[in-house]
Amino acid sequence: MKLIIIDFETTGLKDPIGVVEVAWVEVDHSLSIISEFDSLVKPGIPIAEGAEGVHGISDDMVAEEPSIEDIKFPTGEVCLIGHNVINYDKALADPHMNIVACCDTLVLARRLLPNCENHQLSTLQAYCELPKTLAHRAPGDVRTVLNLLEYLIEGSGMSLIQLINYSNTPQLLEYVSFGKHKGKKFSELPKSYLHWMRNAGDWDIDITHTINSL
Repeated sequence: MKLIIIDFETTGLKDPIGVVEVAWVEVDHSLSIISEFDSLVKPGIPIAEGAEGVHGISDDMVAEEPSIEDIKFPTGEVCLIGHNVINYDKALADPHMNIVACCDTLVLARRLLPNCENHQLSTLQAYCELPKTLAHRAPGDVRTVLNLLEYLIEGSGMSLIQLINYSNTPQLLEYVSFGKHKGKKFSELPKSYLHWMRNAGDWDIDITHTINSL
């Protein structure tokens, strides 16, 4: 199974979503880089103004770039690693790779770094004093995820494979770490809010496990 750290930049968050940049590194179990790739991508649809404001990639920049179908993605069975990879990047990668497992560094950061103000990748980069990279661009974010994994391995004492297994084992959460009820215990949330959460969808593995247990 190949260990692939990946990141996509896109045309926006509303369907249809097109890829405008992709980057990945393949690593071994000690996080040494085996191979790496990055490319701008012609999405076939316009880039939303808000998305361009975040990543800085314009329609003109991708006009002559390859389409996503022309990119040669890793072959064989893949463990896909990334920040919010389960709820975002996996859907973009699924048509192009044989993904048999995922490791979400957002899940790991929420568990292992609970005192961080929030768990956005740029916030974690500063909180963990990781090397600076170009944020909101695929190659830079892939490097930050790689650096974050190294930090979490050193701090937790777990190996990469142990972290992957840990990220896929649901944990019950005690406190809410977001939104208007941030800092409140899940067990103290109003029933109406829990009902909303159960129907909102796309929570991470721990939040889903916790709200379904109440």
